[in-house]
Amino acid sequence: MTELRSDQHQAIYFYEGLDVCSQMHIEEFESVLDGFVPLVDYLSRLIHCAYSVINADLSLESVVFFTLRFDATGRPDLHWNTPIRQLARQAGYPMKSYPSIRVCCYSSCSISWHQQNLWQPEVEHLESLQRAVERNTLKFGTLNNHRVATREIPTLNIETQDSPGEPEKTSSRLLITDDEDTQLPASARMQSLLQGQKAQMLELERKCSMLTEKLSQTQDNIELRLKGRVQVLRKKLELKWIEIVRLREVELLKSRKVLHDTQEKLNERESLLENGMGQGLIHREIEGAVISIQHHGFATVIIEAQNVAAYIKEPQQFVANKLGVDPMVFSHWHNHYNLPCCVNLSKTGTTCGISINRVDKLLDFIPGQSDRCDQHKNISTIAESMG
Repeated sequence: MTELRSDQHQAIYFYEGLDVCSQMHIEEFESVLDGFVPLVDYLSRLIHCAYSVINADLSLESVVFFTLRFDATGRPDLHWNTPIRQLARQAGYPMKSYPSIRVCCYSSCSISWHQQNLWQPEVEHLESLQRAVERNTLKFGTLNNHRVATREIPTLNIETQDSPGEPEKTSSRLLITDDEDTQLPASARMQSLLQGQKAQMLELERKCSMLTEKLSQTQDNIELRLKGRVQVLRKKLELKWIEIVRLREVELLKSRKVLHDTQEKLNERESLLENGMGQGLIHREIEGAVISIQHHGFATVIIEAQNVAAYIKEPQQFVANKLGVDPMVFSHWHNHYNLPCCVNLSKTGTTCGISINRVDKLLDFIPGQSDRCDQHKNISTIAESMG
């Protein structure tokens, strides 16, 4: 099928089950698509529709069976863009019961992104559509070529009128004949056409202005939502950071208390040893006096009583030596574990700071890679502030 002929009509039919429940001209359907005419009967529903090209004798030329979803206000999906006219021109799937009708539906469409908006009809659907067209509720009427021509292209008539006193002289007047068989001067007819075009232009400008205003409001709403979400996320991050700092302070206070108590016990034992008193008892107490350091990422570290002073003096270096790793690597991993973020320094001296995945195990940590984001991995320079 090529372009529509002048004696053909276009209409949209809506289905409820196997039957046609409503119908409208293609111009009305376009107003629905523009959002100016909501369909309250189809709130929040996916509707099965049929775009039909109808001949002058009310026979079906081609049909496109498509779906259309309506929102809670009765307006269609703004992203719907199925080219039903193009699909009708390319339709070539005759149904056995109606071999003269060209059909485009789910099973006959080879374009996947259009196929998802089509549906598969039964013979009963096509029968219901044919009956609805024959009832001619939309008042198509039967057009003839002469009336179509006079509607689309005004014809020019030269009316000759004999003067009573001069039979051989003629006076001519330029007239335009329309489909109502009325005659108007050419200037008046052209003026009417110009006024109609001007009214259409004003209507298009009004629609364009409304869409521009709606777009501006949508943009403002999006900006406000983004600002609100940024503020909420920022507040959550601040609260999370405060909670982390508080927990670290509590852990630090507990560790300091344990170390303080241990140091006091050691001082008491040293005093007893200097006085030569209770050596056997002190020896047994020292054998059982150990500190157990537990931390996610490495095995439990046991600190004997005689090594507590060394641990207190350089805790990270002592634990690193106990675990058999380089103290600098342990220090980087410890800082990374507490705050997993990219530590790369820019030329201006600022830290990247993008959050990254935390490496929970010490042995899996690689400085310069594990503490960098994807953009700054494999950079050998490590921020000196992490030492």
